[in-house]
Amino acid sequence: MGVVFQPMSLAPASLTESALRRLEECNTKLVNWGPLPQVEVLNAQNRLKVMTALLFVYNQQLSLLHKSALEHLCKVTSKLVTQGFNKPGHHQRSSYGSDSSFVPRLLPRIPVSSQFLLEFMHGIYFAMFNDFSYIATQVLEDVYNRCCFENYSDVLLVTTAYQELSSCQPFRSG
Repeated sequence: MGVVFQPMSLAPASLTESALRRLEECNTKLVNWGPLPQVEVLNAQNRLKVMTALLFVYNQQLSLLHKSALEHLCKVTSKLVTQGFNKPGHHQRSSYGSDSSFVPRLLPRIPVSSQFLLEFMHGIYFAMFNDFSYIATQVLEDVYNRCCFENYSDVLLVTTAYQELSSCQPFRSG
């Protein structure tokens, strides 16, 4: 049998100023992001780190930007995570003078890191609750599918949580 707690048996909790001060003193860990090392040249090794840092700064200013910036952020994110993958029903024209008018031509995949995608997810979350829920929900599915491919469990967790917040049906990979 389990223990049943009665409200009368619980001691009254007093939140005095000294008790709150002790709690604050125990919780002194601050989230600090930076300073980042100086980058003199952009190359393949540091490109994602630099882009992640820039996106972090951009996300800090999202509430100050024009609403259209959210739409553009969603479009960029979708393009970034879907480029290089076949989408059913999407064909690209090979050239206007060729015999076959529709030949699937894939552009190269853009490499992404989980931290880079998590920074994009902050912007997508902001868009979801600031007039762009429809496009943000579509982008969530694109990011979800890319994370399934890349096996980024931390981003999968975030996309699923955001999807639940937006009251949509769970994504189906396929």
